[in-house]
Amino acid sequence: MPTLKLVPLTVLVGGAVGIATAVAAPQFVGAPLAFVGGVLAGSSIQDKRAAKRQESKDTANRVSGAFSALYEKNRGLVDPVELSFVANVGVDQSHAFLTALAESTNGNSIPQQGGVGVVFNFPHAANALEELSKNAQNWAQSRTAQLSQQLELHQQALRAAQLAQAAGPRQQVRQANEDVWQQ
Repeated sequence: MPTLKLVPLTVLVGGAVGIATAVAAPQFVGAPLAFVGGVLAGSSIQDKRAAKRQESKDTANRVSGAFSALYEKNRGLVDPVELSFVANVGVDQSHAFLTALAESTNGNSIPQQGGVGVVFNFPHAANALEELSKNAQNWAQSRTAQLSQQLELHQQALRAAQLAQAAGPRQQVRQANEDVWQQ
């Protein structure tokens, strides 16, 4: 942080100016010391802001990394409690992150049984492929089911024709036998 390097320099320059002012004009010693105190307070505030900004970046990196890992592991299903545990942030913070992300990426929040919490479901490529595969299988089964029914009807008609054809010579033999006895 650049302000930490300025603190010793500010103290050194402020001390030198304070000593020089005390020697040259002692009635004005308070002004350089107040100036040095103001500069040190300003640099301290700047350091705190920089530290807070860095912590915010670190937290964002942890949350996004943990989200990516959970997203891939669970194929788009992410629990805020699990995210908060993995990313080492509060549950409220992880829930807020997931809510904002769900709104921007068409994710869904799914209430858990018993109203205990929510789980977020985000679009995932593997889920889309599975859904497309299931749709294709269902379509193919519906097409083959119709063809299977038609095939079964044709097979029944063929069996009936074969039975009729096989029964035909027997009936002719019976008729011939009946004709012989009737004569």
